[in-house]
Amino acid sequence: MQGLCWKKTMLDFIKKSQYVTPIFSTQSFGTFNKQVMRKSHSIISGKNAQEIGKVKKIRINSVFLGQSIQELEKIIDFCYENNVEKYSLAYKYDTNADWNTLLIFSATMEGI
Repeated sequence: MQGLCWKKTMLDFIKKSQYVTPIFSTQSFGTFNKQVMRKSHSIISGKNAQEIGKVKKIRINSVFLGQSIQELEKIIDFCYENNVEKYSLAYKYDTNADWNTLLIFSATMEGI
């Protein structure tokens, strides 16, 4: 579940359910999310994640699409502050690109 624009009834259901672990997707809490996703739902997702995180563990995932280290650090800080049990960061790799692109990504992630 993306966690985008959930109604109060959905939020209440998820908070009470012992069978649902909500997973929120965001690439950034800044304007980068709107640039790559064409919508600026990251703030809404953040609020929903904060509300649910008060009563149960949540998960967050991102796809590395060229965000700055600072943008990724903000997400990681958010995870520490909001009962996030798992943060996953995926990399969208163009299979037609050369391996140098992947090596640059690896070096960048070591800096976090």
